[in-house]
Amino acid sequence: MTIKTIYIVDTDSLAKLGKLHENIFVPIWGGVESIIIEGRLITHYKVMKEIEKKYDKIYNWLNEMEKRYSIAYPISPFQVKKIGEIHQTYMHFVDSESEKENADPYLITQALELIENKQKTIADQENEYYIVTEERVGTERKNYDNPEEVTRIPDFCHVFGIKHTNFWGMMEKEGWKWTK
Repeated sequence: MTIKTIYIVDTDSLAKLGKLHENIFVPIWGGVESIIIEGRLITHYKVMKEIEKKYDKIYNWLNEMEKRYSIAYPISPFQVKKIGEIHQTYMHFVDSESEKENADPYLITQALELIENKQKTIADQENEYYIVTEERVGTERKNYDNPEEVTRIPDFCHVFGIKHTNFWGMMEKEGWKWTK
């Protein structure tokens, strides 16, 4: 059986890509675009909204990718229901005090929805999902059984069994290497 890796990308990882000048880091931009074309790099509509407010350069490029390849998943009934369920236990899952958009709960529930609805796309092929985020697990030891200590995307990934990596980890997983 072959495994197809799908990356669900957070705002901060897309912002990291946006800081890499596309005329200098051509292979990285090309690699990212190629996995978008293959349907292996996706994001969420809420991430697009966060990007739109802060990062013009990457937003314009991402918006073009969205028009061509439909990479931003919409809010689904599953996500809305799951966010409510998770928020009952993990109060930090949704920041109800914040006035700014927060894509994190949607990104996590998007991954959960894809994993829960995991289907073989073609004979002998299965998808595995990674959330790509620059958020890190803190250096302190966490008690994942204590909802008060579960606050960041990697924490929620640990609790719900979602694989995660950062932008450089995604490139390493893809086996991208460039030399001059």
